[in-house]
Amino acid sequence: MKQGTAIIIGAGPAGLTAAIELQRNSAIKPILIEASQEIGGISRTIVYKGNRMDIGGHRFFSKSDRVMQWWINMVPVEADAGSNGHLGYQGKQRGPNRGLMVTVILVVVVVIAALVWVVGFRKSGSSGSGGTGAQPSTSASAAPGGTVLKPTGVVTFNPYGKPPGNTENPASLKVGGSSVAWSTSYYFDRPNFGGLKPGTGLLINLGKQVRISQVEAMFSSNGGPTTAAIYLGNNPTDAAATALSNFTLVSPAASVSGDHKFSVSSQTTGQYVLIWLTSLPKLPNAPAGASGGTSYYEAQLSNITVTGSTASGNS
Repeated sequence: MKQGTAIIIGAGPAGLTAAIELQRNSAIKPILIEASQEIGGISRTIVYKGNRMDIGGHRFFSKSDRVMQWWINMVPVEADAGSNGHLGYQGKQRGPNRGLMVTVILVVVVVIAALVWVVGFRKSGSSGSGGTGAQPSTSASAAPGGTVLKPTGVVTFNPYGKPPGNTENPASLKVGGSSVAWSTSYYFDRPNFGGLKPGTGLLINLGKQVRISQVEAMFSSNGGPTTAAIYLGNNPTDAAATALSNFTLVSPAASVSGDHKFSVSSQTTGQYVLIWLTSLPKLPNAPAGASGGTSYYEAQLSNITVTGSTASGNS
């Protein structure tokens, strides 16, 4: 089988699709070069002042049966309550759906990005780069304000678990002073929790109303990035009906590995910090007791610390 390296310019849907097809069907190593610090091209959703905005097309439909099946295999679409969970078009049926416009490309982008190497292309001002300008994406370097906050309690947050209330690997949870460690359960075949749910998280109770400036965590470096976002809120309920409704997004989702600092500039206050995961890295080996011949995905976090200050009126 032919080997080598393919340089793909642009981490939009086309570039990401080309990369994953090369990775799946050849011995060629794909490297994505992206001019911005974000992936998804014009099909991404941006977050501005806490609001999500679509800047391009997010739905996909094709008359090609092969193309439709490719997308459905990548991201099975949730069925409406009470529906039979099948998509009908051109006299054929395909998996769960909500209609002919079947795939939300934003989700696809997150899934594919977990499987390929994306290199951030920095357009300005870095020294010591040898004149290439190409540098891997790095975590935020701004110094946080406040002090490290000590949790009063830490639990897993799994509103989409089945059966309802099912916790997410609580045996792995370790709290030592102001630092926390945790790993998710492992999942089969796909980094989006095997297609079983949209996400899971870790809920850190700080015992009082706070304003946070940074959340730092060490993510596993093997098997690709973990996609994580930071939320702050009050009165969390571990149920699908409410899920993230009691939280405010304070640091948008990022694909990270190794030590990462999530910078927070929002003035939002709350008692609970939520680290919300939507895509998992691939385990280098099958977990103990698991059968071989398939891929397993699991997030591993350690040295989790929250920096911030007590909100006015609290002590």
